[in-house]
Amino acid sequence: MTTDRDANLYRVKVRLIALGMLQDGWRDGDGLAPTSAAMQAADRLLSLRPQIVDVPCYLFPSPDGGLLFELIVCRQDFDISIPPNGAVEFGGGDTDPAFPNIDAALAYIDGVLAQDAEG
Repeated sequence: MTTDRDANLYRVKVRLIALGMLQDGWRDGDGLAPTSAAMQAADRLLSLRPQIVDVPCYLFPSPDGGLLFELIVCRQDFDISIPPNGAVEFGGGDTDPAFPNIDAALAYIDGVLAQDAEG
């Protein structure tokens, strides 16, 4: 039996595979292809925290060779940015937390998802 999570996870993983096929110049001649470090970090995030797809979850390439997850949590946009080096950053401002790797970020993600479940 396929659950909503399974279907959503499949959709996001197919998107990740498609983004992995991008070549340099994908953005009208600019834009670097996603790096292997960014691809591995995104895949690991989905493997370790598949519940991120329980909320609306979108995946985009970034022009610098990284990836960007956009989640809708508690009716607010929540960004998980994975730069080319595979680190994990949240949001886009100076006040948003940043973590050096995916493991350091998992508890924070769990807290955000728990807010959505409560709210």
